[in-house]
Amino acid sequence: MSQIQIPKGWELKKLGDIFEPKNEKWLPNPRGDLINYVGLENIESNSGKLVDYQPTKTSLIKSSKTRFTNQDILYGKLRPYLNKVLLPDFEGVCSTDILVLRPKEMIEKKYLLYFLLSSFVLDHISKRTFGTKMPRTKIQELEKITIMYPQDKETQKKIVQKLDHILGQLEEKEKIIHNLRNNNKQLLEKLIQNKRGQRPSGFLSHISFKIFSDLMMLCENNTIDNHFETIEQCCAEIIDTPHSTVKYEVSGVPVIRTSDIYPEVIDFSNTKFTDEETYQVRKRKLDPKIGDVLYTREAPWGIAAVVKESKFVVGQRILLLRPDDSKIYGSFLSLFLNSLLGYEQALKVVNRTTSEHINIADIRKFKIPIIPKNEQLTILESMKTKNNELELINNKINDVITYQNSLLESLHTIKTSMLNSAFTGKLVN
Repeated sequence: MSQIQIPKGWELKKLGDIFEPKNEKWLPNPRGDLINYVGLENIESNSGKLVDYQPTKTSLIKSSKTRFTNQDILYGKLRPYLNKVLLPDFEGVCSTDILVLRPKEMIEKKYLLYFLLSSFVLDHISKRTFGTKMPRTKIQELEKITIMYPQDKETQKKIVQKLDHILGQLEEKEKIIHNLRNNNKQLLEKLIQNKRGQRPSGFLSHISFKIFSDLMMLCENNTIDNHFETIEQCCAEIIDTPHSTVKYEVSGVPVIRTSDIYPEVIDFSNTKFTDEETYQVRKRKLDPKIGDVLYTREAPWGIAAVVKESKFVVGQRILLLRPDDSKIYGSFLSLFLNSLLGYEQALKVVNRTTSEHINIADIRKFKIPIIPKNEQLTILESMKTKNNELELINNKINDVITYQNSLLESLHTIKTSMLNSAFTGKLVN
């Protein structure tokens, strides 16, 4: 700022000449009286506004705090919160992670507040914090920063009024975009087929519920070619995983754990690994093949996915279901187990004695609607089409969210520019 031409009637000073630091301590009081306490969580970033605030009982405040008055400015000194600045209109106490600054007579308090939110301050302070666990700034670093201001306080007030107006309009636009973006994010959540470890939900779950409800009704009415079978009856093999922890390696054969299994998806992107020898040993008991279904019994329970890659080790608390090819497709079995009707069968038998889990004996008894395989294939193709349509919708909504994020970034850039203009004399000239 020292290289900027100083307009006529303006002055250049260090912040140390503009304010006085206040550090009057307040000690905990067990009586339980109400007091105005402000923490960093009560100061909104970038706006200088008080949020989620209400008086606090003194008995709930367990450590010493710093006193402030309505003549002071509160400034967050931790690096993540250097953009939290507040001009309180009451007296009280604040967190010791907040600096209390008392502006001198030469400066309008809100002029100084806006300056503290400008890039002139943020850029300087963010590069000069100390500490590793929670970096913070020192009052001495603030005092070194140069501020330019009109000597006439009426001119300072005019600048503040213009900033109030301009930033208020920008804030309204931000709120509108934030709300639209949040609505789009909520819509994405509703379109998700299943939320991991929760009751099946979303667009595709509604479709699968209707499909399987109709099939269950046909089976109950003993319609020709439509009947129930238990998982034990419609699977060629049901194999539990070895009850031992796999020895992990830096690389090698992927190990699929319950945390890697999502509805209809086995996620290989974040797996752990084991060596070839361990793979060969575990393979003797459980050797996953393409078309098999993995079903989680615990942590979380009740999630199914079809095997599409054959070389991996299956971790604990996972059941391998090998469909009888003459009766059922693995994808059809997995789709049913992930549906609301499949989930409800699991919910009825969940064992909650320790951690929630499903016993293998109970899983064997789950009833599955069995229909001709050509009809199963038709349903699977229909669900695939719906899933592709859903993916297109997801992509479009994500594109809109990306655009909304860019708008918010642009508004932030405009705000930064307005603040910089104000403190270089351009906003009034």
